Amino acid sequence: MDRIEDTLLKMTENTGIESLKVGAFWNEIVGENLAKNSQPIGVKKGTLFVRTLSPVWSQELIYIKHKIIKLMNIKLKYMQIKNIVFTYCPRKKEN
Repeated sequence: MDRIEDTLLKMTENTGIESLKVGAFWNEIVGENLAKNSQPIGVKKGTLFVRTLSPVWSQELIYIKHKIIKLMNIKLKYMQIKNIVFTYCPRKKEN
């Protein structure tokens, strides 16, 4: 893993079962196209961390950030998302 991905994983480790639910709702909330190009990594202290495949996808998601937060909070019962951080972290190329 590269440094960015290692850092993201450390920041979001041990975030609990509710964090797993975020991934289950992600496709439904952002739609198929955005979901193919982004992945929620975890939640820590009310901040959802999302990895994107390019800076362009990060920007697209920023435009609908408040809508994502609103819909995610409707779906989640025991956790509230207050902020989302989008980070560009490309997939590794296979040798």
